[in-house]
Amino acid sequence: MLNRNNVLITATIKPNTDVMVAVSDDKERLDTYVEMLRYWILETSVDEIVFCENSNYEWSFTELIELAKCNDKKLEVLTFLSSGGAVEKGKGFAEGEIFSYAIENSVLIKKWTSFYKASGRIKVLNINKVFEKSQDFDCMGVLAAPRSQTMDTRFFKLSLEYFKENLIDAYREVNDSAGHYLEHAYFNKIKVVGGVAPFKVYPNIVGISGSTGDSYNKSKLGLMMRQLALWGGFYSLPFKV
Repeated sequence: MLNRNNVLITATIKPNTDVMVAVSDDKERLDTYVEMLRYWILETSVDEIVFCENSNYEWSFTELIELAKCNDKKLEVLTFLSSGGAVEKGKGFAEGEIFSYAIENSVLIKKWTSFYKASGRIKVLNINKVFEKSQDFDCMGVLAAPRSQTMDTRFFKLSLEYFKENLIDAYREVNDSAGHYLEHAYFNKIKVVGGVAPFKVYPNIVGISGSTGDSYNKSKLGLMMRQLALWGGFYSLPFKV
């Protein structure tokens, strides 16, 4: 039996004014999240989606929930108000809170054995190929940069058990002012316990970072070079301890 393709999407529609982000307009951010949700529903082979948002933004997602249902998919929307820890610790702290809230409160996640995580402002253009080539492992990801000590936290796959046992509290170690981001916190935990295999296909992530305003888009040559580097082990997370 093939694994189901379940995705947890993280979002902040109305950022705290004390947290520095490049895209702060809530209407613009909402439009982007809606566009991305439509992409996941209409253009991917995802089965279930949990969209978790941490600014307690009031907006009806009913149309998108119905759109998912019409396409034989499920969309669950969760909203809550972040503790504000991101003001002191950084945006990775807020993202970690989203994970914790979603796992504790989602009806769908309670039934999952594994899930893909995707930041709310990205598309993974080759996602169906990634799904196809990721059936044999419950825990998969890539480094944020070749041979780095950081995990790419925009998109990864983990078993629910692995996440609860090893990473659910890692965000508490985030300290942006000291240069210790969520990417470092996750890598350091995985370095100890291992068990995260590299994706077989390098995820072709496109979109705009809400934090920096930088584009994630890559040229065909850039994507090809990353795929070759992935095959060469340059993007591999610690798999064995």
